Amino acid sequence: MVIYSFCGLNCTTCSAYIAKRTNDQELRTRTAEKWSFLLKLTPEQINCDGCPEPNGVLIPFCEKECKVRACVLSKKIDCCAYCYDYPCNTLENLWKWLHVESFAKKNLDWIREASKRMN
Repeated sequence: MVIYSFCGLNCTTCSAYIAKRTNDQELRTRTAEKWSFLLKLTPEQINCDGCPEPNGVLIPFCEKECKVRACVLSKKIDCCAYCYDYPCNTLENLWKWLHVESFAKKNLDWIREASKRMN
């Protein structure tokens, strides 16, 4: 089963998600090093259940600092694809910062189109 983050990332292919599911300490260490250009994380912080999981574990940025996640939760929607402001500056800024704009946007566009076909 594929799980998409609020901003359009595929949680099930994310190394933080995989490391938590498999309890892979080596993957946590590699991921913390790889992500160090954006975030200062220790291997112990590389654990994630995916932001759609209401009581799940998240990396510190997503839990405490992500403006996209805070917005989606405040609007009580499933992800940005369902927002009337999609795509907004907050989302586009996050995509650019993470260097994920092309594929995250494609995922959300697909979700948005699929929901239109269902209605």
